[in-house]
Amino acid sequence: MPSKDNLLLELHRWAHHQDENFTTESFAHLLKHLINDAPNSAGGLFRALTGVSLPEGGWKEAVISTQVHTMYGTPDISICLDGVTIYVEVKVEAALADGQAEGYLSALEELASSNEVTQLALLTKYPAPATVSSDVHQVRWFEIIDELEKLELEEFSEVTKFLVAQFIEFLSTRGMAIPKIRSGVSSGVRSYLSRVGDASIFTTGAFRTTARLLEETELVPLHDLLLLMALAIEQAGVSHNSVRFGSGHNVGGWLGWNIDGLRCHFHVCVASPDTIVYETYEIDPAKHDGIIGRVYEVRNQWTWDNSLDLASDDLNFYDLDKSEQIDVLVDFVRKSEEVVGDFRRNENEIADSPN
Repeated sequence: MPSKDNLLLELHRWAHHQDENFTTESFAHLLKHLINDAPNSAGGLFRALTGVSLPEGGWKEAVISTQVHTMYGTPDISICLDGVTIYVEVKVEAALADGQAEGYLSALEELASSNEVTQLALLTKYPAPATVSSDVHQVRWFEIIDELEKLELEEFSEVTKFLVAQFIEFLSTRGMAIPKIRSGVSSGVRSYLSRVGDASIFTTGAFRTTARLLEETELVPLHDLLLLMALAIEQAGVSHNSVRFGSGHNVGGWLGWNIDGLRCHFHVCVASPDTIVYETYEIDPAKHDGIIGRVYEVRNQWTWDNSLDLASDDLNFYDLDKSEQIDVLVDFVRKSEEVVGDFRRNENEIADSPN
């Protein structure tokens, strides 16, 4: 539970309609303070944020501004040093607008012509779209939290320790962290359903972000599991187009990630939230070797899925540390995708074969 004296969380209640602006300004304030009070120790944080490496203490002359106007738009944060200009676009729940990154790259390109070293960083809660240019440094909020947690171990002033701890708690409470998943996913869902009955969010309609789960204390473990699943998709490298969160009320409720326009679906069902499922559709059942996963028919459409029971005594998933949990999910996604790849190759072979 968050502490009752977190100023950021208290103020955010009044600024929730300006969510990203509030988060941006709070983060920029912390960065300015770290430059003044701990420029040597904060190098790892700035490197993770910007993708730019400077010698120890190299950030102490940085000037940080927010909402800087350019001919191509208004990046959320600018970090400027002698000969270096960095723009940071900050996203929480909102998506990157079409052409937004390209516009900021154009603005920076004009600066680069005057011997400036430039960089554009995109800071997001969810994986960035696959269409984002490789010239953009992509960083996630959970990586920022990881760097801030390292800073907590440093010898700082009490003010700095307080500000860092407050911002970590602010981000974590709002679902930005990738925590270790502890047992309690299923028990939390059961407790929630017992409390609300037929009025559960799983059966009353779809919602489009995982943040909705944070409104119910019992569902926080489920929220954290879904974030870990999204990270597994990203690190497994199986998406070539997009990854979007979705939910539905059929079969008692499900939540998960649509990969590349429903080419594959990585989800959990409310009835058994300790079991994660990776599936694909419209496959030829004759091509299934019966070794991994199962094939079944739904409304004249053949589906393949593979499942992993996180509560299994053989796996001991909830006893693993966070990095090991991530490895388990990444391995599961990759092995599942190998089977999906075999199905797709078989489809292509059929399509390319002569009549």
